[in-house]
Amino acid sequence: MSDSWIDWDVVRNAARRATRPGGKASQVEIRQAVAELHACAEQAIDLVAGESHLPVAAHARVWAVDRPSIVDANIDNLRYMFAESGVDEVLGGALGALSAKASGVATGVALAAITGRVLGQFIPFGARPALYLVVPNIMKCEHDLGVDPSQFRLWVCLHEQTHQAQFGRASWLPAYLTDMVSRAAASEIDEQGSLSELWEQLGALVRKANDGKTSMDRFIEKAPPEVAEALQQATAVMSLLEGHADVMMDAVGPTVIPDLANIRAKFTKRRAKGGWSATVTKLMGMDAKMAQYKDGAVFCRAVIDARGIDVLNLAFEGPATLPSIDELRNPDAWIERVAPPLLGDVLGAE
Repeated sequence: MSDSWIDWDVVRNAARRATRPGGKASQVEIRQAVAELHACAEQAIDLVAGESHLPVAAHARVWAVDRPSIVDANIDNLRYMFAESGVDEVLGGALGALSAKASGVATGVALAAITGRVLGQFIPFGARPALYLVVPNIMKCEHDLGVDPSQFRLWVCLHEQTHQAQFGRASWLPAYLTDMVSRAAASEIDEQGSLSELWEQLGALVRKANDGKTSMDRFIEKAPPEVAEALQQATAVMSLLEGHADVMMDAVGPTVIPDLANIRAKFTKRRAKGGWSATVTKLMGMDAKMAQYKDGAVFCRAVIDARGIDVLNLAFEGPATLPSIDELRNPDAWIERVAPPLLGDVLGAE
């Protein structure tokens, strides 16, 4: 057993056992999909650069992978973030009542549940950034939606390559996000009440899964002030990144994806699917990610409409120009703070 608060070997084993292979495609179909996804990822780089005005300086390694491989990538990513942010040290003492194996099983099962929904993922942490495209998930999604596979695959790659462009422009972002994790973990944790509070919150999420709040909203409401502040900042950043990627993929789309409107409509409907899956989604925290797509996209479109893409790109200049959670919901306030109109612009408008 590891000396850490979590046994990472248990995480990996639990995730592997809980991860379904996904899809029933033939080996020929899979090989064709892998080759096409690599080609789409390469094509998407220049398309995104032209639309976003965020050229990619150095290309990340592209991996077309199966579900177990994306599980492994996320485990390695979590280990890196926890080590860099000091989470291992903090939780190792505060959660002594929890065994490393129990924590590992819970984390592994959670990763497996999320893995079944991920189409692509750009991981900027570590020595070399990497872009992962989850082949069985992409193939299943395009089949379920009944859309053209080639167009859908390029559409997915446009989103993921936008993330590469974002982090290429904002090289400070990985350290900033790691610091958010560190600040959240540095708060005092009640050893005696941690387990009972966890189950209480879990039950509340099940009972109130359709009350209009995301799981992150409720977590922030209950968190200590310093944790809530860090989580709100992280939420604002992730909303910017996801919303911006959604806007760019749709902006580029009409020039290379004839069926874009149909793909977007069907995919949005899939995201909004309710019922039991919505409850599970909320429990896994994926509802917060879906809200990020929507809120961030509204912000980005509003800024572009008001001042253009280059003003929006000021958000990637540094921590000081990031929108706060309040500014994300009030784009005019962000514009006024970061890029107020020049006197000549004001006079020229009169």
